Amino acid sequence: MKEAYDMKISATKIRFVLLLAAMTCLFGCAGMNGTFDDLKQKITNIGGNNEPVPIATSLEQMPPDAASLAAALQERLTDSSTQTSQSVSFSAAAGSVLTRERTLFQGFTLSHVELYVHSATESNGRMKLESPFGRTASFTYNMKYTASGTTLAVNDVSLDPVFSRLPEPAMFVVPAEKVPRNDTMKPSSYGDLLQFAVMNAIDPNNPALISGQMHEYVMFIFFVDRVSTSAKVEVKISDEAYSYGGYKDSTRYLDFDGWRVALLSGKFSLSNKSITNPGAVSDSNGLFLKAIFTPGKEAGLLRLPQQVGLFCVGG
Repeated sequence: MKEAYDMKISATKIRFVLLLAAMTCLFGCAGMNGTFDDLKQKITNIGGNNEPVPIATSLEQMPPDAASLAAALQERLTDSSTQTSQSVSFSAAAGSVLTRERTLFQGFTLSHVELYVHSATESNGRMKLESPFGRTASFTYNMKYTASGTTLAVNDVSLDPVFSRLPEPAMFVVPAEKVPRNDTMKPSSYGDLLQFAVMNAIDPNNPALISGQMHEYVMFIFFVDRVSTSAKVEVKISDEAYSYGGYKDSTRYLDFDGWRVALLSGKFSLSNKSITNPGAVSDSNGLFLKAIFTPGKEAGLLRLPQQVGLFCVGG
């Protein structure tokens, strides 16, 4: 009896100590607010979200020379023409850096730009570019330059990609008979494959094109935002809308310099039910395609998979 009584007393003490510790953590000292903010900032840094605060968020808000440098950079990268208030030239070394990236961004336009640091010799910021098809890419830039009157000479430039944490997927459903089964189905670029999918896909807004009969289709899922090589994309199909599980063994993946594409073929009857409200379709009757994304090493320690796309493809 004494042993049981001692164990009961010990258990009570343990519960009291745990309760006291919890109360101390929640209600502790008044100075805990600063500690909490510090810890929150450190956790954010671990997650890779430590971004500087911009001093300008458009070309119009930037100092004239900073705006000219950013505009000239975008012009060189995208092979386009912009109106700059100052003449900007690039050294041979700086030009070679941009030439390597030019093949990736040709035809893109400026979607957003931010300026972080600017001085009489250096300019640092972030730029987001977008293609006519909605494909996006972001990067930080740093340019070292000299100014002489209205002329700016860039002597050194560096670009560091900023990869998406939540890439947006776009799906196109193509009848299998329209997809070549030989070597001709080897697109040379993301744009070529996207054009093929768009031109041959079934229009979900046209009920006449959806017979409701069983048919073989190939689903093309394009991730329009650029992701890192260490990031993971998965496309699965399942009759459950709210889990991350599903069949994925036959999914094929393509990587075009960070822009991913997934292809999944199958035989089913199409449904044009709304993909924005999958709850309207019961799990027992619906067929759902899920796009799951896990960030790469750039996300730091917290690399959790997330469902970035859910499409109702069958009823």
